[in-house]
Amino acid sequence: MQPNFTPLAGMAELLVGCRIEDHVVDQLSEKQKLIYTSMQRRKRYSFSELMEMTGGALTITQARRAVYKLQTLHLVNSKRINPRINSHAVYWRN
Repeated sequence: MQPNFTPLAGMAELLVGCRIEDHVVDQLSEKQKLIYTSMQRRKRYSFSELMEMTGGALTITQARRAVYKLQTLHLVNSKRINPRINSHAVYWRN
């Protein structure tokens, strides 16, 4: 006997249509929202690209803190390009 899940058939499309977002995004600061909303899903960015997306609104220290906070909230991931200590990292949105 097959389970019947017809009430859940269009739930994802309905939620996307209502523009329901994660409640964590609503609690971000303006600096964090500026970086997070300008990032596209599945696209990798260098830190300098993240700085360019803010349009000079953030200093390097402010941008680092904002990215770190986004990482602790599991909204942004990062990975070093090379295993060396001073190698560059890439960032992407979850």
